[in-house]
Amino acid sequence: MKTIHFLWLTSICLAACAGGQAENASETELATEVTLTHPVRGHIPQKTVLIATTSYQCKTTVTAPIPSFVTEARVKPGTRVRAGQVLYRLQSKEQHALGNPEKYIEIKAERNGIVTDAQAQTGSYAPEGTALCILADAGSLVFEINVPYEQREHAKPGSRCIMELPDGTRLTATVQSPLVTMNTASQSERVVAIADAPFFPKG
Repeated sequence: MKTIHFLWLTSICLAACAGGQAENASETELATEVTLTHPVRGHIPQKTVLIATTSYQCKTTVTAPIPSFVTEARVKPGTRVRAGQVLYRLQSKEQHALGNPEKYIEIKAERNGIVTDAQAQTGSYAPEGTALCILADAGSLVFEINVPYEQREHAKPGSRCIMELPDGTRLTATVQSPLVTMNTASQSERVVAIADAPFFPKG
């Protein structure tokens, strides 16, 4: 009886060892391959993304001198004009009532510039003092960057930044001095940056 019990226990132990070896073999087959590499010295680039809007620092509002009708509008947003160029032709209410198209008032540009906003259109009525268009100095275009207070060290005067436009165009700009106003709600200040850029509408 002892011999039979011994053989029976021996067979159980051998079966258990074989099962353990099979499990180890299956675990070895599921091992993940790795690739070895070496550390290198380098620089990890970091960038801070801020929101900016366009603005013209030097601009003039062209207004109607008298209550009149706009008989001809010669400008639209983006039109570049020279000093003395006719922007609008107006007709007084009296001349309009008389049906005399020969009598009109010419509104001319006082200086070179670019039209950023043309509010009056041909056929519209303009009371006295109504804004006809806004004429800006093309060279006064700036980008106003909203800089959170805790990140103002990234927008120091003289530093360089990249302006990325909605169409993907990138412009290199130089940061100037911050404006005197500050948004207390968002705790941010507006910093002016200048870039060599074509015409952009305000805002």
